[in-house]
Amino acid sequence: MAANLKVVTSEGFTIGSPKKLSIAEEMEQRRAEQQNKNEISFDDTISEITPKMMEACRRLEASGYNFSIKTEHVVKIEHVNYAPGTGKIWIDGAGPAFKSKGLESLMELLKIEIRGR
Repeated sequence: MAANLKVVTSEGFTIGSPKKLSIAEEMEQRRAEQQNKNEISFDDTISEITPKMMEACRRLEASGYNFSIKTEHVVKIEHVNYAPGTGKIWIDGAGPAFKSKGLESLMELLKIEIRGR
């Protein structure tokens, strides 16, 4: 009999899973695993994915943007940063955060900053 082996890398990615998950699906799966096991399932810096972070990642993914989660508080889309918990938006090297906040403001900015190039 062959054992059903699940291997998880140090980055938290599952090897040998039956289908490739989208980033939102993978984050949701990790969050569920974290809640079930009550342990950190990402890395040393990301301890929890909040509902606002999940919403932002789903929206970015659905809109076709490439992004990374820098900390449990910040999503980075190229040179644009977004903190879902506070709604703050800022651009690397461009001074303080924008006065406009929130996911809708981020999506509008991305249309100009990322897609407008």
